[in-house]
Amino acid sequence: MKKFRITATMLMLFSAGLMAACSGTSAKSPDVAASIRTSLDQAGLKDVSVSEDRDQGVVTLGGHVTNSADKA
Repeated sequence: MKKFRITATMLMLFSAGLMAACSGTSAKSPDVAASIRTSLDQAGLKDVSVSEDRDQGVVTLGGHVTNSADKA
C-alpha cells in the first residue's frame, strides 16, 4: 500500500510539472509591423496601411498606390 501511494504521488507531481511547463508557452510570430511601416515610409508609400495578426502570423497590407510599379 505504501509503494502504491509513493507511485501515485510521483505520477501526480510529474503530471503537474508537465502541465505547468506546457501552459506557459505560446508560439507567436515576432512583431514586424513597425519595421514594415518604416520600410514603406522610406519608399514613399505613406498611403499603405499595415495590419498584423501575431497569433496567426499574418501581415496584411492595404491602401492605395499611385501606379502599378509601386503596387508590384
